[in-house]
Amino acid sequence: MSYKRVAKRLTNILSSESVIKEIVKNKWHHYYLMVFQALKAYVRAIDTNQDTFIMVKSSLLKNITSLIRERPPTAQELNAINRVARNMVRELKNLKRRDLENIAIYSRLYNLMLRSGNKERFRSIGMEL
Repeated sequence: MSYKRVAKRLTNILSSESVIKEIVKNKWHHYYLMVFQALKAYVRAIDTNQDTFIMVKSSLLKNITSLIRERPPTAQELNAINRVARNMVRELKNLKRRDLENIAIYSRLYNLMLRSGNKERFRSIGMEL
């Protein structure tokens, strides 16, 4: 399994929703941060025996509301978050815990690479977009 491919699929799930794309725009580091936090919430939900969909959805909702700050999310945005959370949970359901942790690490490193702008440093450890 390629962690890069799975992380890319998860970010594509997020970026395919036009409502979310309008909020995030082309700041890909936000997408990778949202994937990282959704994965963290998913693993936490498994550990505490909670509903994974609700945990992932609340993580995404928290991220989106922090980006739009000046107003509450609209019904369209909430529906988009529901769809994204459902698709993410469906994608993550068949993965083992170790894979989930590695994908989370990978998406966090991509987030840091995009935010820092220092791609050479990350290429030295084998990470490229």
